[in-house]
Amino acid sequence: MYELVNTERTQVHRVPILSVKERAVLHQIIDESMICHVGFTDKDHPFVIPILG
Repeated sequence: MYELVNTERTQVHRVPILSVKERAVLHQIIDESMICHVGFTDKDHPFVIPILG
């Protein structure tokens, strides 16, 4: 699989050394997680939805 490319919207600012760019590693983290959060905006209102795995 290929690495993800940083954009202005996806760049990690807090602790960039902890960021993961390999798609396979990201999929493994998501697959092993019990819960994740999906965040998005709609008409300038932020929403975060917790999802149980």
